[in-house]
Amino acid sequence: MPATVFWTYKGTNFPSIASKEALEALPDFEICDDDIAVVSFPIRQAMWFMDDIAHHQLLTSDDFAHHRLPTSDDFAHHQLPTSDDIAHHQLLTSDDFAHQQLPTSDDFAHHQLPTSDDFAHHKLPTSDDFAHHQLPTSDDFAHHKLLTSDDFAHHQLPTSDDFAHHKLLTSDDFAHHKLLTSDDVAHHKLLTSDDFAHHKLLTSDDFAHHKLLTSDDFAHHKLPTSDDFAHHQLPTSDDFAHHKLLTSEEACEDAMVDYVWLGFHSCTRDMS
Repeated sequence: MPATVFWTYKGTNFPSIASKEALEALPDFEICDDDIAVVSFPIRQAMWFMDDIAHHQLLTSDDFAHHRLPTSDDFAHHQLPTSDDIAHHQLLTSDDFAHQQLPTSDDFAHHQLPTSDDFAHHKLPTSDDFAHHQLPTSDDFAHHKLLTSDDFAHHQLPTSDDFAHHKLLTSDDFAHHKLLTSDDVAHHKLLTSDDFAHHKLLTSDDFAHHKLLTSDDFAHHKLPTSDDFAHHQLPTSDDFAHHKLLTSEEACEDAMVDYVWLGFHSCTRDMS
């Protein structure tokens, strides 16, 4: 079965009607793989061939053969805490919070909500209040002149003749620049696994002298219980009895100024 041949131009592959043999005969083209041939656009000294990277050595599994992975035996001396280690800890129950009383509706019974009667003396603005405001008409803007195409008739747009003295760069302008090839970097030596052979990796034996903390190290610490907070008294409604609340008359005087101003501002915006 003949191979499917593609040629590449500016990063896009296109099917080629030329045969693989015809493309291989071109001096500035390269064909890769056996089943799919990728042909690069010819640019002198810009191709990387397989011979250029043949001196680079790839890492294999043999390079890591001396590395040892940790197993379950390395952690055999570590002991996980059990339920017996935390048996001396006492959890709080609902009885510890039974002396705390939540406020009820009776605690707020003396608060009176405002009703519609409290705002009956407030008068909303009407259209008659804004009758003396006159909206602008088209006559008010008659002295403004709109720009037309005649206002720009004396402006001349640049043409190709205006840029005729500009010279575009061509490939000849860069002909004296030499691109780097594989020979220019051949004297650089790549690091291999032998360069790191004298480095010793840390193992579990290096940490054997470190002792892990257990539950016995914290056995002398005592957790606080509900008895430790028994002398703390929560505030009650009697502690706030000396605070005086505003009455509905005092609240209406403050609300009237804000309400009238907001209504006037809203109507002014609608009329404009």
